[in-house]
Amino acid sequence: MENTLRAKQTIVETVKFLYDRGLSSGTGGNVALKCGDKFYLTPHGMGPELRYDIGPDDIIVYDMKGNKIHGNREPSVEGNMHLGILMGCPAASASIHAHPYYATVFAYAGKQIPVDMEATRELVGEMPVIDIAPAGSKKLADDVINDVLARSSEIESHGIGLLLALHGMITVGRTMAQALGALEAAEEAARCALLSRLLQ
Repeated sequence: MENTLRAKQTIVETVKFLYDRGLSSGTGGNVALKCGDKFYLTPHGMGPELRYDIGPDDIIVYDMKGNKIHGNREPSVEGNMHLGILMGCPAASASIHAHPYYATVFAYAGKQIPVDMEATRELVGEMPVIDIAPAGSKKLADDVINDVLARSSEIESHGIGLLLALHGMITVGRTMAQALGALEAAEEAARCALLSRLLQ
């Protein structure tokens, strides 16, 4: 019970941080966490309907086989993507899908965020762009899962990040703090890369 309460509270605090810091817009975003023998996932409509104002009772709980065991709300449409990542990558415990303002500009353009800054290299590393696929689709989930699993060894040194073309981005970490740090580093790098062009 203590693990469940702590996991749910971690997600609630994370989504509030995402929205308050402008790391995801009201158009969407979702968060997942592996804790003990369970997975925890944010509900559908967390952005446009709930504006990230969720409580512990809104979190959906799954067993290790991906069966829903608790929660009254519908799960996020990207639930299969999150579960696939956390099931397939034993070292990963957290994944964040968000629409950070500056990083999403790069996703929209289908271009990688430069990793020139030291913090970017140390916290997230290279961020490939995943081909266009509808939100919530099997293709998007499969493409993201395959990329994360192919780079799973990176998670020992930093979070894993990737851009979703015309959509947003996702980060994965050993902990929620690592996944969140990767997201912040990506957004800072994107902001600096875009604004620095004004000085050229």
